[in-house]
Amino acid sequence: MSRRTVMSFHHILSRTKMATLHGWARELRLCGILKVGYPGVLVCAGPPVVDGAASQAPADDAVAEYVRRIKRLRWQTCTLKAISDLPGCSGSTMAMKRDTAGRNGGGLDPLVALARALDAFQRGASSADATPRGPAAKAVSLHGLVQIESMKDITAILRTADQLIADSRDGRAQQPSSSSSHAKAPSGGAQATGVWEGFYSEAMRSP
Repeated sequence: MSRRTVMSFHHILSRTKMATLHGWARELRLCGILKVGYPGVLVCAGPPVVDGAASQAPADDAVAEYVRRIKRLRWQTCTLKAISDLPGCSGSTMAMKRDTAGRNGGGLDPLVALARALDAFQRGASSADATPRGPAAKAVSLHGLVQIESMKDITAILRTADQLIADSRDGRAQQPSSSSSHAKAPSGGAQATGVWEGFYSEAMRSP
């Protein structure tokens, strides 16, 4: 099973550290978000299982190994906010080959949903355009970090991933959308829910 983590930092300004975090994520086959500047935030998950076999780093060790490596670097502050299994995730890239929706039997695989949300963010697409359609749809990468500079972008990306999961469970994932509306934020200060946004929000509230 894939795992996920949230880490916070006083700041991430060193280009050398940024390159190191990106390199380790690719090596360990993790995907996620690296928010640089003040504060620094890392949200990542993985690794996927390739062709039914575990990746080089065992799925239950890769995220923990990533955290261990990061904590060995010199930081003003570096806090592990949360680390847990990724619920409802098969962690398998085979889903991408079997079904362009990336379904795992109960909706879109959360790791695939995150990867698609990251891809959509990089393309400037809305959540409505984040699902590849048709047999020739190109599979998105399930490893690597997207680097951002705004805290708001973290929430937007994770909310898009949650919306993709919800739409797949409702049977809307493969239907072309005539609108390009973004996933809506919880109204009236309601607590964020969902596999991704709920996990991140709860983690960031922890000391």
